[in-house]
Amino acid sequence: MPSSITVSLGGYTFVFGVAAILLVLIVLGIFVFRQIQRIRINSARREISCTIAPDASKKTRAEILSTIEDISALRSSLFPRFTDCNMISEHANQPYVQRMIGFDEIISGIDRQLEKIHPSLARRPGQSTYAYLLHIRSLGQLNDLSDRFIERISLLHEVCRFRTTVPFGDAELEEVRSLLADFAKILTRHHELLDAAITSQANDEPQGVGGRLLRRAVTKKGSGVAAESIPLLTIKSHKERPKR
Repeated sequence: MPSSITVSLGGYTFVFGVAAILLVLIVLGIFVFRQIQRIRINSARREISCTIAPDASKKTRAEILSTIEDISALRSSLFPRFTDCNMISEHANQPYVQRMIGFDEIISGIDRQLEKIHPSLARRPGQSTYAYLLHIRSLGQLNDLSDRFIERISLLHEVCRFRTTVPFGDAELEEVRSLLADFAKILTRHHELLDAAITSQANDEPQGVGGRLLRRAVTKKGSGVAAESIPLLTIKSHKERPKR
C-alpha cells in the first residue's frame, strides 16, 4: 500500500502539480494587475475638483481665500482709471469728461463684474466689446443679452474710446448707466448658469485658452510623456519625442 501511494505521487504527477500551482499564481497576478490598472484609470477619470485647497483645514483655506481677495483688490486698485479725483478735478470743465466717466463705468460694470465670477471670463487683449459680449452670451447661453443690447452698449463704448466726432453727453452717459444696471441684473439671475458653463468647458476642453487646469507631465512606459490634470491653470502638455 505505501509503495502504491509513492508511485502515484511521483514522476509526472509532481511536475503537473507544480505546473498547475504556477498557472494559478500567474492568473492571480494578471487579475490583480488588471484591477490595479482599472482603479488608476477610474481615479484619473474622476471629475476635477475646482475647490480651492479641498484637503486643507478651514483656517488655512480662509487664509488662502483672503490672500486671493487681497490680490484681486490690489489688481483693481492698480487698474488705470480716468475718473479718479485728480483726473476729474483737472478735466472737470472739459467737454470730454462724460466720455472718461462712461469708459470707466463700462469697464467696471462689464469686465470687472465678469472677472469676479471667474478669471477666465476676462476680456482678451484687443477684443472689442461686441465680440466680448457675444462670447459671454454663447458661453453661458444668456438669452437675455439681446442683439440690440449688445450692439448699443458696444457702440457707446466705441464712441467713448474712438469716435470723438460723435456727441457723447449727459444723455448718453445716463443710457450707459441704465444698460449697465440691466446687465448687472442679468448676471445676478444667471450667475449659477454661467459658472456651471465655465466648469463644464474646463472639464470638456482642458487645453482651451484661459482654462482652469494645470497640465503636469507624467512619464508612462512605452507611451512617451502624457499629461495629468490639476485645477486652476493651463499649460501645454509635453509631446512625445520622435524616435531616432
